[in-house]
Amino acid sequence: MQATAEIKYIRISDRKLRDLSRNLRGMSAKRALSNLMFTPTKGARLLIKAIESAVANATNTHKMNGDALHILRIEILKGPFFKRWNPVSRGMAHAIKKRTSHIKIVLTDRKNGEKEKETRLHSPERSDGGQGKGEKDLSAQVGTKILSDNKKGEKEIPKKEEAKKEVAKKENKKK
Repeated sequence: MQATAEIKYIRISDRKLRDLSRNLRGMSAKRALSNLMFTPTKGARLLIKAIESAVANATNTHKMNGDALHILRIEILKGPFFKRWNPVSRGMAHAIKKRTSHIKIVLTDRKNGEKEKETRLHSPERSDGGQGKGEKDLSAQVGTKILSDNKKGEKEIPKKEEAKKEVAKKENKKK
């Protein structure tokens, strides 16, 4: 079971919070709170409040055990920013962005050491056949060809001798 807590429109930059929250993923809630207690920053104080709120939500509304809670996910999102202006020379003004952020914490209770199923960003069942950016098309490799009589478009890799002959033919054509 999962319990969440959200704090929105916090007057701190999302970059400052992300640096702190990166280390907390997967920790138990108690250990994360004890680590943040000794971090003397505003972001740590705000994350402590968010984690305490999530623990209270889990124990009061979902009747979960507070000792067995682990941080499944911490999302730090950009919020709107306040626009302010700083006057400079020659009658101009420079913009100042006072940034805000949102915190969303998801806690879970792992039973008997079970791990939560993680969603994979890149799965083999994708529409592009599992070949994303940076991956080469298999038919473009040397020595592979697509069979014309095979309707499924499966690729066949010829033997080494045949591949050597094909390479020799290509070199002869270039000369």
